[in-house]
Amino acid sequence: MNIAVFSSGSLSLGIIQYIFENFSNFILITKSDKHQGRGMKIRSNIVKQRVTEVSEKVKVYEFDTLKKMENTEEKERFENLKDDLRNTDLAISCDIGLIIPEELINLPKIFINIHPSLLPLYRGPSPIQYTLLNGDELTGITICLLSKEVDKGDIILQSVLRVEENDNFHTLKERLSSLAVSSFKRFIKMYEKGELQYFKQDENKATYTKKIEDTILDFSKSAEYLHNQVRAFYPNAYIVTELNNQLKRIKILKTKVLESIDFEVSKKGLFLFSKDRLFLHKDSKMVEILEIHVEGKKPISPLSFINGYLKK
Repeated sequence: MNIAVFSSGSLSLGIIQYIFENFSNFILITKSDKHQGRGMKIRSNIVKQRVTEVSEKVKVYEFDTLKKMENTEEKERFENLKDDLRNTDLAISCDIGLIIPEELINLPKIFINIHPSLLPLYRGPSPIQYTLLNGDELTGITICLLSKEVDKGDIILQSVLRVEENDNFHTLKERLSSLAVSSFKRFIKMYEKGELQYFKQDENKATYTKKIEDTILDFSKSAEYLHNQVRAFYPNAYIVTELNNQLKRIKILKTKVLESIDFEVSKKGLFLFSKDRLFLHKDSKMVEILEIHVEGKKPISPLSFINGYLKK
């Protein structure tokens, strides 16, 4: 079986490993290398890194976009990709971060989309974050046909996952990645036996997500929503406040919501604190900070933050 995987993000890593172990003909379509980190060195995304570590024989196509080719080299690469897709039995879109044009969708024998939500809920680029922001108890993996409209293709199968109370973006994505592998194995069995069935999505139940551009905590929302922002934006949820006469960006890594407290606290800036506990106050409730990270420093405990910044 000839397989093409369109991916740039970690959700697909388990699936790619399974494909390596069970199929011999495989190509990867991924985002181009980018300047990253403080040194702005050119680095490959995690998918390309993993693929090239496992095998040097895999053909890798890199693109900044799949919608408009700007120069002769890009156009030639795009045409070569189209030739390969015409000979592809199964193409997979999973955590790609690029819009795949219809002219590519129609080339393989079947082109599927692996999406980390229970479609038609949370179509679009940020389904895991929206699941956590809304405090949902259930999420899952949907395998559907890839369509020119975002995440609207006919559903082939779905697998449900319970969201744990302490899940954040990192832990939930890891668990969804594992579920994606088992879901893909189910799909392969159905595909090989000719047992695929397709079900239209209920448009009346469709919801959409947007790309999250900023991860600052929104104090106009409830205490529960602030807590869910910390979970959804992990490890990048932040506030900006003055510390020791300097404006600082402070990342909040872990929190919990308390209805009330039965001890006295002191206040400095946005923070309330006791001997060794740290809080944000919202609508008579307390958001207790369990892990915190001041920019330019290493993550520290609430006690270290209190002693280092609030008692001075």
